Amino acid sequence: LGATALEVATALGNSEVRPYLESKTRNKKPLHVNPEMDLITAAREGDLEKVEALLSLAETNVDIQDREGATPLILAAVGGHLTITQLLIGLGSNLDHQDHVNGWTALMQATFFNHIDIVKVLIHHKANLTLVGHTGCTALDLATLVDDKNSELVRLLAEHTIQQAPPNLVLTPTTRRQPPRLAFGSRSFSE
Repeated sequence: LGATALEVATALGNSEVRPYLESKTRNKKPLHVNPEMDLITAAREGDLEKVEALLSLAETNVDIQDREGATPLILAAVGGHLTITQLLIGLGSNLDHQDHVNGWTALMQATFFNHIDIVKVLIHHKANLTLVGHTGCTALDLATLVDDKNSELVRLLAEHTIQQAPPNLVLTPTTRRQPPRLAFGSRSFSE
């Protein structure tokens, strides 16, 4: 390969291994830093100053993806980094990009991790509430799985999902008149 472990970690944007390798490297030579992979790391870690500096470079792609298909916006949503999320949205980040692992968007990730302020921002900026991940779940489905003590997240997503994609309900009156029935196990009772 001709590259050191530190150079490989830097090129791949590996934020977990890179600091350790930097501390152990004796022969330090200038590293070729990939601003886009550094953007991935900075967004994941919530480093607003670094994100702003990297986004000021003309060649930085705001929608760069890591090896799992996550963009800086998705990673900021996972970490609950509201200011970085707002910055990336303001710069035109794709709100509806789905990662390769779960097919989740930033909205789905923010929902799963119960970051309601980020969910609100994404809804305000018209994130698609009806996208479905690889398991068939929407953001609203995910909201029913998280520890949402006062159901605010479920109510918020339900309200906006219905506005974005109203249910296709057709209620037709029946011509047969049947008395109401209550069923209990194998027994049923009529009024």
